Amino acid sequence: MQALHSFDFGNAMQIGRAVRVGLLTSAPQSQLQAGILSLGGQVEVNSDSAAFLNAMGLLRASGRSAVSHFDLIVVDCDSLGGPVSIKSEITALLAQSLPLILVSRAFDSHIFPEARGQAVQLRAPASSLSLRIGYEHALRDLARG
Repeated sequence: MQALHSFDFGNAMQIGRAVRVGLLTSAPQSQLQAGILSLGGQVEVNSDSAAFLNAMGLLRASGRSAVSHFDLIVVDCDSLGGPVSIKSEITALLAQSLPLILVSRAFDSHIFPEARGQAVQLRAPASSLSLRIGYEHALRDLARG
């Protein structure tokens, strides 16, 4: 069951203002992208996971840390063949020590891990509320700084 609420956020500050988000998806103009934009994230969409990981590796090899390029990585697993088929890419992204959100219909429920270095998992389709909670949870260390 999904409940929809209408809240008047009025002049509330967007939680992710100026957060650089790397969105890995093969779906052009996805609802996920729109959701991240509505939270204030600056989204860079990538559809080729191998090229994306290679670019992150090149950033690190060139002396620029991949951490300085993105604050958060969001992966639309279903558009890339599902979490099982991109397991190696997910492992590589976790090794980058960046906050990571995985979105897939394959997940039974949302998972918001307490331990660092683990991905937030959102069951697709992610509602605006679940995306907001996952976004805040993934960026919790950024908010403390």
